[in-house]
Amino acid sequence: MKVLFATAVLLLAACASSGTKFNAADIDAMQPGVTTEQEAIAKIGKPTATSYGANGSKMLVWNWFETSPLKGSSGAVSVLFDKDGKFVRILSKSGT
Repeated sequence: MKVLFATAVLLLAACASSGTKFNAADIDAMQPGVTTEQEAIAKIGKPTATSYGANGSKMLVWNWFETSPLKGSSGAVSVLFDKDGKFVRILSKSGT
């Protein structure tokens, strides 16, 4: 019993995660010129990083990962918003 408990503790300690796992369908549902930055954040969560363009545009990046001794998964998306805070397009998207 002690060996089983020790094994469970080690497995839990080896698990790690970062970021907020997002739903790809929420990303794909964003509409150019319609979806606002605030709506995207409300639906997807707080972005991992933000970059600003000289023209007033803004790129928001969401990253997440989960790992355990048996498997790992991750996702990332970069989304461009115009100077008025409206969705322009997805710059990149990946996930496993």
